This record gives sequence, structure tokens and C-alpha cells, in this order.
Amino acid sequence: MITPDVQAALLIALLRRAGGSVTMPLAELQATADITWELEATQSPVAADHLVIRLRERGI
Repeated sequence: MITPDVQAALLIALLRRAGGSVTMPLAELQATADITWELEATQSPVAADHLVIRLRERGI
């Protein structure tokens, strides 16, 4: 289960990977406000200490 704490950790990890900051259009963020998204994480079949994280629209 991906809790809000795990979601925050994912965002921090991705920002760190990108060098600490990401620039994106405001419209791109607003486009996600109308859709409920969910994160899905599974253990990588290739590396036991890695997760495969997917973003998808809820209910699809």
C-alpha cells in the first residue's frame, strides 16, 4: 500500500534524481487536478532491492 508518506518519499527521490529541481508548466499540474491518479508499486523482477512504480488513472 502506498501511503502519503511513501508518495512524499517517491517525489523526493525523483527530485533528487533530477538534480534537486524540476521545471514544468503550471497547466501540466492543473491537468492532473481533474483526474484521480493512483500509484502502484511492485518488486522488480530483475533486482530484488528495486521497486517498479507505475502511475495510472484510478478505475482503469
